[in-house]
Amino acid sequence: MVMVYSSVEEMNSILGKALKRKDYEDMSFLYGMDISGSGDVLEFEVTSDRPEMVSKYSIAFTFSRILGSSIRRYEKIIYKSAPITIGKTSRPFVNLLLLNLPMPVGKEAKNLIDMQSKLDATIGRNRKSAAIGLFDMDKISFPLKYSESSAEKISFVPLGYSNEKSYAEILEELDCGKEYGHINDGKPIVWTDGNRRIFALPPVINADFASISEKTRSIFIDITGLDRNIVNSITKAFIFNAQFLGNVTVLKPKYESKDLNTSFSLGETSLDLSRSYVNSLIGQDIRDTEIKSALKKAGYTFKETAKGFVVRSPFYRQDIKHQADIVDDILRFYGVSNIKPATINLRKIGEALSGSDIIEDIRDVLVGFGYQETDLNVLSKENIQFRIVGLRPEDYAAFSGFKSGETTMARKYLFPEELRFISNNSHKKFPQNLFDIGFSVELSGSDVRFSNRLKLCVVACGQGKNISDVRVALDRVLIDAFGLDRAEIKQGEDSKVFDGTFIKGRFGSVVSQGKSIGIIGEVHPKVLNEFNIDLPVALAEIYLDKLLAYRDKPKSE
Repeated sequence: MVMVYSSVEEMNSILGKALKRKDYEDMSFLYGMDISGSGDVLEFEVTSDRPEMVSKYSIAFTFSRILGSSIRRYEKIIYKSAPITIGKTSRPFVNLLLLNLPMPVGKEAKNLIDMQSKLDATIGRNRKSAAIGLFDMDKISFPLKYSESSAEKISFVPLGYSNEKSYAEILEELDCGKEYGHINDGKPIVWTDGNRRIFALPPVINADFASISEKTRSIFIDITGLDRNIVNSITKAFIFNAQFLGNVTVLKPKYESKDLNTSFSLGETSLDLSRSYVNSLIGQDIRDTEIKSALKKAGYTFKETAKGFVVRSPFYRQDIKHQADIVDDILRFYGVSNIKPATINLRKIGEALSGSDIIEDIRDVLVGFGYQETDLNVLSKENIQFRIVGLRPEDYAAFSGFKSGETTMARKYLFPEELRFISNNSHKKFPQNLFDIGFSVELSGSDVRFSNRLKLCVVACGQGKNISDVRVALDRVLIDAFGLDRAEIKQGEDSKVFDGTFIKGRFGSVVSQGKSIGIIGEVHPKVLNEFNIDLPVALAEIYLDKLLAYRDKPKSE
């Protein structure tokens, strides 16, 4: 969530309108954006799915679309080679821009720095994945060089200071050094200009002499980072916002190594949009003229086809991944108030969802066996889901442009989160017998590529716990909840996949009615050490959706 602060007077000046606070509240409600503050103060709360909306200009741009008006934006982007060398560093990906303003930046310098800070904190994950630097181009001289340097050679006057500081002093004495100095893993990176002056220590701090002021008219911008996609994403968001202030030039440097080239594209992304899909998602038929009007207001370009449209989203709309995202915009600009209420026609009394009775039976069985239910987060990260449990990171739903290092994917397996739960509760009484019924996300053939899988994970941790403890509980689930025979444990294809997870010879596939329905085994000590678990752990992870499908299958089949 990002807060963008402005005022009625500022917004009116950008839009060229004489609107009242109520008008901005109404437009914000129409677009689905929260607004707070009082009087002349406007505080816009922008959700994380719109990373480019980090300034009063990008907010005003959206309002101009709603109003059917336009605001000034320097849309033409120039590409130009420059005498800049990018060396090989621990922060390898670098994009470079030049912002030329029609007049001194003045008080807009504060807005630029505010945009920089918001993008650093959100998309850039507090400068770790990507960070922006702003410099007065008239205060530095070509050629420029970006390279690693030894700590002993680094000494300059940091931004806001009057005396030189060594690298050690910057990291130990300055707040920014304490907060960001660790990011480059002790391998400092510097920007130097043609006079061999250090004008930045990315992503920690800039040199004072190169800082922008209200008199600045030409701004050199670097976007550096560890992740190519995130560096490109933050670059596009910054370009879009900077275009309301002046002309943007993309500078092409010389790379010392070919694999350093960030090579981002500002081209439009095309998606097919079906008329039937629009109408089915919105719940009523909308005329083509209304769809086209909404698309134009949302900033899309498009071409009609027999079944609908080929829609092109502008470079700054990085949130558009599926035609559902386009329909969301259509609905915002078409107006929720224009949707006719549907008549609710209930033909039967509400009842529990299919399979919920079985899930309750499973809970009863496992609680009766002394197991405690957990309800763990569906969000996880690759390190927990794969590396430390000895699995290869394959066919999983990773997040695009994630903001937190703690959640980078949707879980593919339940058991790693159970192990993390035990690790976090090692101070509690043992044995810990746990189970979780929940969804994981796996690769599928659907149009969104992934699907939810309902699973059961049963875990027993304590002195002397082994595969038999879990198998007894699992057999009782199959017998009492599903009316099936006891499961068989066989060596199958899972043996290779989970070879690094379980103790050799102490794990296998769980087979019921001749079909594999999951895995069971005793966790390898190497994995337990990764979680700092000192006691044996046995577990099973079962595909409940397979069992439910078998139960609902007609007997004749």
